Amino acid sequence: MRFLAIIKSKSDYLVERAKMNKISNLRLIVIVPILLLTITRILAEDNLPSPKSNFIAPKIDLLFSVFSVTEDASISKGAATSIEGHFGYLLDENISLTLWPVTSFISGQQTSRDPQSPLTNSIYLNEASVEMKLAYNVKIKLGTLYQKDYLPGMAGQSKSFPAIALIAPINFETISQFIELRTQAAVPTSSGIANSTTELQSSSSLLSAGIWLKSNWNNNFSTHLSLTKFKFNHLSSQIATDSLQRGNTVIKLNASSGSFIYNYSGNEIIFSLNYLFNNDFNLNFKTSYIKNNSAPRDLNQGYYFAIKPGFKISAKYTLRPVLEKYHVQSDAMVAVFSDTRYGRTNRDGHRLGLNLETNKYLLELLVAQSNLIQPTPFQSADRSIFINLEIDNIPL
Repeated sequence: MRFLAIIKSKSDYLVERAKMNKISNLRLIVIVPILLLTITRILAEDNLPSPKSNFIAPKIDLLFSVFSVTEDASISKGAATSIEGHFGYLLDENISLTLWPVTSFISGQQTSRDPQSPLTNSIYLNEASVEMKLAYNVKIKLGTLYQKDYLPGMAGQSKSFPAIALIAPINFETISQFIELRTQAAVPTSSGIANSTTELQSSSSLLSAGIWLKSNWNNNFSTHLSLTKFKFNHLSSQIATDSLQRGNTVIKLNASSGSFIYNYSGNEIIFSLNYLFNNDFNLNFKTSYIKNNSAPRDLNQGYYFAIKPGFKISAKYTLRPVLEKYHVQSDAMVAVFSDTRYGRTNRDGHRLGLNLETNKYLLELLVAQSNLIQPTPFQSADRSIFINLEIDNIPL
């Protein structure tokens, strides 16, 4: 932890210096990732594991982003870099360790809509866990768990919580179907694992259970269906205060704390498909529906769908238009845990884009419009433009 604090302190110092000089802003975005990659590669070469090593091949993902966000009263522009590391170690054939650190840097004028969005200067953990295999391929995971594996849609996939989880797979080889049952008990902290808090939050809890069904019907057609049930209990006043600014219905107790009016217990269903028509064209479709059973009907639901047809323009490159539509009512989900891509809750909007992708690279132009379902003093409509470059699975 002290090592992470030192890195955070250094990065904050660099960011403050960058704010004083526009030229150094651009240098920070370019130089810091290159420096981290160089150091990591040197360490990897100095400690290169033997062929019998228990280390799982380490990889990193990079994201470079240039953005412009226009709100009612401000325009925010800048650039950001995010680096994700994937590290694993096998203690034996039944026990493995996973570490998934993330560091991100940003320069420019930042939007005030959501200070806890991924576009911040921070170092945090997506996952740090121990996995143990039991009989019949059943697994137990313990540690900081990435919620995308347990709350896979609008219900909180971008967060990480201290948790214990049970995963039970079931295979049907003859019909190429894979079923997996996942359940967890977690402690939903107010800011995930990224930030500290002075509030005692041990009474907060999250219980979730879900079933995942993946089906490969033939060589050209596959589907994925998941149904998840979730229940949050005794959420802290800090979570309520943060969620008030992002769309939830909250009573303000004083200047620094609040209380939720409704509980958050419900279900989410997600369906996606991929169909390969021929070697030159394929279609990706995904949709999700969420409902909080503890809130009134006109406040408790949300949905989104995404259509992404792919056109093969060469042996290496695919061109993919993107159309996404979403509508998330104010209390469909705990706002501070919900997906930042769709503006948290109390939002109705769309995202249009165009991707150029290969097996490892993705260049994306994205234009988004987000409107409020109900007016609040804490949120505003916005229009966003992103240019993103993603590089995945870079071996170390």
